[in-house]
Amino acid sequence: MVLGIIALAGGATCLLPILVSPFAWFFGAKAKREMMAEPQRWGGQSEAQAGFVMGIIGTAMLVVVVMGLLILALFLGLVASGSGSYN
Repeated sequence: MVLGIIALAGGATCLLPILVSPFAWFFGAKAKREMMAEPQRWGGQSEAQAGFVMGIIGTAMLVVVVMGLLILALFLGLVASGSGSYN
């Protein structure tokens, strides 16, 4: 859950913390599997579910940001390559 909180809260301020969101997704899913295998041993299913969901949301945000940066780079590359052809 902590990784999910870091990803979502930090992702709103800068790009670096959102990079942990796939790890939040992975560890949330792993914790849920372990809790389902041994429910009498482990508690905190709601925290694991919250981390899992925040990891999914953060990963989706990460994909959108990366795609936006790629589109921006492509656009800037096209503008830079075509800027000298107005003779």
